[in-house]
Amino acid sequence: MRKENSFHLKPGHHISRAAFTLPEMLVAVGLMLLVMSMFAEIFSLAVTAMTTQVGLAKNDQRARTAFVVIDNDLKRMSYRPIDGQQGIVPLVPGLRYKGEDAAPQQQGYIYYSENNPLDDTDDVLQFTIYGSQDNNRYPEQNLSYYGRAKSLSTNTAVRDQPDWDDGTPGDNVSISRQAEVVYFLRHGTLYRRTLLLRKATAIPNNLQEYDGTNDQKLAQPAVFSGGNPVDLMIGYSGNFYSDFDYSAHFGTSPYDADLTPPPGSPNQVALFHGSLSNTGANNWPLGVPHFRFGHHPVVGIPREYFSTGGVDYFFARYTHEETSNANFQYPANNSGNVFTRNDFDLAFYMNTGRLDQFAGGSRRGTDILMNNVHSFDVEIWDERASRFVDIGSTEVAGQDFSTVNNLNPNYGPIKPNRAGPLTSNPDEVNVFDTWHSLTSSQLASLNASVVGTGQAPYVPKVTSATIPDWQPDHNYAVGDRVVPSNGYRSNPANNYSWINQAIYFVCVSAGWSAELPADEPAWTRDVTATGTIPDGPNTIPGHTLPVAQWQVVDNRRPIKALRIIIRFHDPNSDQMRQVTLVHSFNEDLQ
Repeated sequence: MRKENSFHLKPGHHISRAAFTLPEMLVAVGLMLLVMSMFAEIFSLAVTAMTTQVGLAKNDQRARTAFVVIDNDLKRMSYRPIDGQQGIVPLVPGLRYKGEDAAPQQQGYIYYSENNPLDDTDDVLQFTIYGSQDNNRYPEQNLSYYGRAKSLSTNTAVRDQPDWDDGTPGDNVSISRQAEVVYFLRHGTLYRRTLLLRKATAIPNNLQEYDGTNDQKLAQPAVFSGGNPVDLMIGYSGNFYSDFDYSAHFGTSPYDADLTPPPGSPNQVALFHGSLSNTGANNWPLGVPHFRFGHHPVVGIPREYFSTGGVDYFFARYTHEETSNANFQYPANNSGNVFTRNDFDLAFYMNTGRLDQFAGGSRRGTDILMNNVHSFDVEIWDERASRFVDIGSTEVAGQDFSTVNNLNPNYGPIKPNRAGPLTSNPDEVNVFDTWHSLTSSQLASLNASVVGTGQAPYVPKVTSATIPDWQPDHNYAVGDRVVPSNGYRSNPANNYSWINQAIYFVCVSAGWSAELPADEPAWTRDVTATGTIPDGPNTIPGHTLPVAQWQVVDNRRPIKALRIIIRFHDPNSDQMRQVTLVHSFNEDLQ
């Protein structure tokens, strides 16, 4: 007979329950543990799923942010196709557009450095942007760029200085619609560095006679004092990139020639850039590499490597942390030796991704776009290969952007320990650059006469012989080749070999010569076209021969699209993600 235990609550009331045996208690405890384990497992799975979803959401958000930033920058590229062109066509030294150094759409530059085609972590993409509908087909995305601008005078009435350009003196902020931007990956961090071009908004009347339409002077901060224009950067003693977010290079003040008496020695200062125009007159044209961020101001070579122990290490560009270090100094002066120094601590760099000599700058993190990035791969569309390729890659035989077609292996990020002269290692220089059209004399006047005297890498394709000038009163046969004798060259007396390689005319119907179309918009852009270009009216009296018919051959190799692939990792969810962005340059055609 089972006993009962009584639990008294108060007199007259009690609750009773049967006593459990030991086996029954063990079964109950086991069932309870089993249920608890199931709930714990379900909870763990739920937490893991939520963590994964949160990680994926964060990755998606980072991807969307990076995608939007890069996409907007590409849409605002200042260097665009011109009428009749398919894609981005580089400039050629001496080649003119309507008598000008470049077309209005060919402003600034595009620079893409592949470096090692087998490495997706060493690509550099640098270009100029214009956030205004004046030069953009995306008016709904007009944008102003803001940056730091230290006051150069304690007198707030001194208006021709960057701190005034946003209309509010004393706030140490400036504004511009134009800028340089560069993307690069270093030690798992994707950087986006932006440098404004200066558009002064308040030029005093007494400086107008000196500045006029001179873009060099209009961009340079100055004040009129003692009967002379005074460059406000003379005597500046700060670290430039700690105080300014401007595109600039180191050189002689443009106001030196206006001083009375002229200075006994040149005033070497930071020279602000204020125009995207590629004209060589009174301007620092950014199509010339010497004036760009990260490029040597004398020889024009970009610096993307440092060397130690006989090995070259890629670092792409100096980060904002490094350029804001007080020891950096450039472009106010060259004391930091930023383009040639190699005394960096390798272990520190490999562990941190930072260059110890310039680490610890006050603006660390300002230029960071994404963290935990595994690869940043830039590719361009190759017309002959009919696919996106890395410059210098050997994956596709006969592609336009293969090493053998690089016409300027002297230009590119030079590795200090490369063996032999540059031309013996062209496979190490894999760069696309839109270049410039300035002649040797124009470059010399700008103190930029080293790598700038050559032609753009990879374009145009080489022809086997020098092509003669077009001649009047001449009977041409089918297959004859000529180049126009005037109009599209900066100096008709010089038969530039790279101009001949860029564009020439082939006679497709024999006849008497008449004037060739001199303006570039009149030339056919499609090199596969079967049509012909007529010379124009035959105005030579007494000749009954038919007028020769011509077809243009444009050897310049454009890029019609760009593809960027970014792979990144979320450490919390341990998820790897990839985002791909394709930008067509043909979409800019009106």
